[in-house]
Amino acid sequence: MNVESVLRGCGLSDAHFTMLGEGIPLGYRALQALVKATPMLAQFMPGMMTVGYLRNLAVQYALANKAAEGQLFFVDTGLNQARNHSFTKLQSGNVIVTTHYAGATGSRAVRKAISRAALADRNGDLFADDGKGVDADVNTGHAYVQLKHGGIAMPVFAALYIPNRDQRSVDLAPMLLELSTPDNAKVEEVTDRLRDTIKRKNRNVEQDRHAG
Repeated sequence: MNVESVLRGCGLSDAHFTMLGEGIPLGYRALQALVKATPMLAQFMPGMMTVGYLRNLAVQYALANKAAEGQLFFVDTGLNQARNHSFTKLQSGNVIVTTHYAGATGSRAVRKAISRAALADRNGDLFADDGKGVDADVNTGHAYVQLKHGGIAMPVFAALYIPNRDQRSVDLAPMLLELSTPDNAKVEEVTDRLRDTIKRKNRNVEQDRHAG
Protein backbone atom coordinates (compact mmCIF):
# COMPACT_ATOMS: atom_id res chain seq x y z
CA MET A 1 0.00 0.00 0.00
CA ASN A 2 1.25 3.49 -0.88
CA VAL A 3 -0.17 7.02 -1.15
CA GLU A 4 -1.25 6.61 -4.76
CA SER A 5 -3.19 3.41 -4.14
CA VAL A 6 -4.91 4.92 -1.08
CA LEU A 7 -5.92 8.08 -2.92
CA ARG A 8 -7.26 6.15 -5.90
CA GLY A 9 -9.23 4.05 -3.43
CA CYS A 10 -10.62 7.27 -1.96
CA GLY A 11 -11.81 8.48 -5.37
CA LEU A 12 -8.96 10.55 -6.81
CA SER A 13 -8.04 9.95 -10.45
CA ASP A 14 -5.36 10.83 -12.99
CA ALA A 15 -7.22 14.09 -13.66
CA HIS A 16 -6.73 15.17 -10.03
CA PHE A 17 -3.02 14.31 -10.05
CA THR A 18 -2.50 16.04 -13.41
CA MET A 19 -4.16 19.21 -12.16
CA LEU A 20 -1.88 19.32 -9.11
CA GLY A 21 1.18 18.71 -11.29
CA GLU A 22 0.17 21.58 -13.57
CA GLY A 23 -0.64 24.06 -10.81
CA ILE A 24 2.64 23.90 -8.89
CA PRO A 25 5.00 25.03 -11.71
CA LEU A 26 2.39 27.61 -12.70
CA GLY A 27 2.58 29.14 -9.24
CA TYR A 28 6.39 29.23 -9.27
CA ARG A 29 6.54 30.84 -12.72
CA ALA A 30 3.90 33.42 -11.81
CA LEU A 31 5.77 34.38 -8.65
CA GLN A 32 9.06 34.69 -10.54
CA ALA A 33 7.45 37.03 -13.04
CA LEU A 34 5.91 39.07 -10.22
CA VAL A 35 9.22 39.34 -8.35
CA LYS A 36 11.12 40.48 -11.46
CA ALA A 37 8.54 43.21 -12.08
CA THR A 38 8.43 44.39 -8.44
CA PRO A 39 11.54 46.21 -7.12
CA MET A 40 10.27 45.85 -3.55
CA LEU A 41 10.53 42.06 -3.88
CA ALA A 42 13.54 41.83 -6.20
CA GLN A 43 15.86 44.51 -4.76
CA PHE A 44 14.67 45.51 -1.28
CA MET A 45 15.97 43.15 1.40
CA PRO A 46 12.83 43.09 3.62
CA GLY A 47 10.77 42.31 0.53
CA MET A 48 13.24 39.68 -0.66
CA MET A 49 12.90 37.95 2.70
CA THR A 50 9.17 37.42 2.10
CA VAL A 51 9.52 35.61 -1.24
CA GLY A 52 9.86 32.22 0.46
CA TYR A 53 6.49 32.74 2.14
CA LEU A 54 4.96 34.00 -1.10
CA ARG A 55 6.08 30.86 -2.91
CA ASN A 56 3.51 28.66 -1.19
CA LEU A 57 0.90 31.41 -1.51
CA ALA A 58 1.54 31.51 -5.27
CA VAL A 59 1.18 27.73 -5.51
CA GLN A 60 -2.08 27.83 -3.54
CA TYR A 61 -3.38 30.60 -5.76
CA ALA A 62 -2.45 28.77 -8.97
CA LEU A 63 -4.05 25.55 -7.70
CA ALA A 64 -7.22 27.43 -6.74
CA ASN A 65 -7.41 28.79 -10.29
CA LYS A 66 -6.85 25.34 -11.78
CA ALA A 67 -9.47 23.88 -9.46
CA ALA A 68 -12.01 26.49 -10.59
CA GLU A 69 -11.37 25.57 -14.22
CA GLY A 70 -11.66 21.82 -13.86
CA GLN A 71 -14.07 21.65 -10.90
CA LEU A 72 -12.13 18.69 -9.53
CA PHE A 73 -11.54 20.20 -6.09
CA PHE A 74 -13.58 22.44 -3.83
CA VAL A 75 -11.37 25.25 -2.50
CA ASP A 76 -11.64 26.56 1.05
CA THR A 77 -9.41 28.43 3.49
CA GLY A 78 -8.63 27.85 7.14
CA LEU A 79 -6.80 29.53 10.03
CA ASN A 80 -4.24 28.13 12.45
CA GLN A 81 -5.06 27.95 16.14
CA ALA A 82 -3.56 31.40 16.82
CA ARG A 83 -5.66 32.77 13.93
CA ASN A 84 -2.64 34.65 12.55
CA HIS A 85 -1.92 32.45 9.55
CA SER A 86 -4.32 31.32 6.82
CA PHE A 87 -3.95 28.41 4.43
CA THR A 88 -5.80 26.87 1.50
CA LYS A 89 -7.54 23.51 1.49
CA LEU A 90 -8.39 21.58 -1.65
CA GLN A 91 -11.13 19.01 -1.12
CA SER A 92 -12.47 16.28 -3.36
CA GLY A 93 -15.09 14.13 -1.72
CA ASN A 94 -13.67 13.37 1.72
CA VAL A 95 -10.04 13.92 0.68
CA ILE A 96 -8.41 17.12 2.01
CA VAL A 97 -5.15 18.40 0.49
CA THR A 98 -3.01 21.18 1.97
CA THR A 99 0.16 22.58 0.39
CA HIS A 100 3.48 23.06 2.18
CA TYR A 101 6.67 24.73 0.97
CA ALA A 102 9.56 22.46 1.91
CA GLY A 103 12.46 24.77 1.10
CA ALA A 104 14.86 24.92 -1.81
CA THR A 105 15.59 21.18 -1.73
CA GLY A 106 12.31 19.85 -0.36
CA SER A 107 13.79 18.82 2.99
CA ARG A 108 11.88 21.16 5.30
CA ALA A 109 9.32 19.51 7.60
CA VAL A 110 5.61 20.35 7.55
CA ARG A 111 4.47 22.60 10.40
CA LYS A 112 2.30 20.51 12.70
CA ALA A 113 0.16 23.52 13.69
CA ILE A 114 -1.10 23.78 10.12
CA SER A 115 -1.80 20.06 10.06
CA ARG A 116 -3.93 20.29 13.20
CA ALA A 117 -5.79 23.31 11.87
CA ALA A 118 -6.51 21.59 8.58
CA LEU A 119 -8.12 18.70 10.44
CA ALA A 120 -9.97 20.70 13.08
CA ASP A 121 -13.21 21.16 11.16
CA ARG A 122 -13.24 17.85 9.34
CA ASN A 123 -16.57 16.05 9.69
CA GLY A 124 -16.00 13.36 12.28
CA ASP A 125 -12.50 12.63 13.52
CA LEU A 126 -12.31 8.98 12.55
CA PHE A 127 -8.68 8.74 13.51
CA ALA A 128 -8.46 9.89 17.12
CA ASP A 129 -8.02 6.44 18.64
CA ASP A 130 -4.83 5.37 16.89
CA GLY A 131 -2.08 7.97 16.62
CA LYS A 132 0.23 5.70 14.63
CA GLY A 133 -2.28 4.63 12.00
CA VAL A 134 -2.36 6.16 8.55
CA ASP A 135 -4.64 9.23 8.36
CA ALA A 136 -6.86 7.70 5.69
CA ASP A 137 -9.72 5.23 5.41
CA VAL A 138 -10.46 3.80 1.98
CA ASN A 139 -13.77 2.38 3.22
CA THR A 140 -15.13 5.87 3.92
CA GLY A 141 -12.99 7.74 1.39
CA HIS A 142 -11.48 10.00 4.07
CA ALA A 143 -7.84 11.09 3.79
CA TYR A 144 -5.67 14.02 4.82
CA VAL A 145 -2.95 14.70 2.23
CA GLN A 146 0.07 16.98 2.45
CA LEU A 147 1.33 18.29 -0.88
CA LYS A 148 4.98 19.16 -0.30
CA HIS A 149 6.92 21.13 -2.90
CA GLY A 150 10.40 22.62 -3.01
CA GLY A 151 12.53 24.80 -5.24
CA ILE A 152 13.37 28.42 -5.94
CA ALA A 153 12.77 29.64 -9.49
CA MET A 154 11.02 26.42 -10.44
CA PRO A 155 9.94 23.41 -8.37
CA VAL A 156 12.53 20.65 -8.11
CA PHE A 157 10.28 18.42 -6.04
CA ALA A 158 6.58 17.84 -5.50
CA ALA A 159 4.97 14.87 -3.81
CA LEU A 160 1.82 13.82 -1.99
CA TYR A 161 2.16 12.46 1.55
CA ILE A 162 -0.40 10.94 3.87
CA PRO A 163 0.90 11.38 7.42
CA ASN A 164 0.01 9.11 10.29
CA ARG A 165 -2.72 10.24 12.63
CA ASP A 166 -0.24 11.79 15.04
CA GLN A 167 0.69 14.21 12.23
CA ARG A 168 4.36 13.51 12.95
CA SER A 169 5.34 10.20 11.41
CA VAL A 170 4.86 8.94 7.84
CA ASP A 171 4.71 5.26 6.91
CA LEU A 172 3.24 5.26 3.40
CA ALA A 173 5.53 5.77 0.41
CA PRO A 174 4.76 9.20 -1.09
CA MET A 175 3.48 9.80 -4.61
CA LEU A 176 5.78 11.93 -6.74
CA LEU A 177 3.85 14.29 -9.01
CA GLU A 178 4.72 14.75 -12.65
CA LEU A 179 5.32 18.47 -13.11
CA SER A 180 4.34 20.03 -16.43
CA THR A 181 5.68 23.13 -18.18
CA PRO A 182 3.10 25.92 -17.82
CA ASP A 183 1.76 27.84 -20.78
CA ASN A 184 3.13 31.40 -20.99
CA ALA A 185 -0.31 32.93 -21.45
CA LYS A 186 -1.55 31.13 -18.34
CA VAL A 187 1.49 32.31 -16.39
CA GLU A 188 0.71 35.92 -17.33
CA GLU A 189 -2.92 35.50 -16.31
CA VAL A 190 -2.08 34.05 -12.90
CA THR A 191 0.69 36.64 -12.39
CA ASP A 192 -1.77 39.48 -12.99
CA ARG A 193 -4.32 37.97 -10.63
CA LEU A 194 -1.67 37.32 -7.98
CA ARG A 195 -0.43 40.91 -8.25
CA ASP A 196 -3.97 42.25 -7.84
CA THR A 197 -4.56 39.96 -4.86
CA ILE A 198 -1.41 41.16 -3.09
CA LYS A 199 -2.32 44.79 -3.79
CA ARG A 200 -5.80 44.31 -2.35
CA LYS A 201 -4.37 42.61 0.73
CA ASN A 202 -1.93 45.47 1.27
CA ARG A 203 -4.73 48.04 0.89
CA ASN A 204 -6.87 46.17 3.42
CA VAL A 205 -3.96 46.09 5.89
CA GLU A 206 -3.46 49.84 5.50
CA GLN A 207 -7.18 50.55 5.91
CA ASP A 208 -7.32 48.41 9.06
CA ARG A 209 -4.26 50.19 10.43
CA HIS A 210 -5.77 53.62 9.88
CA ALA A 211 -9.15 52.51 11.25
CA GLY A 212 -7.46 51.27 14.41
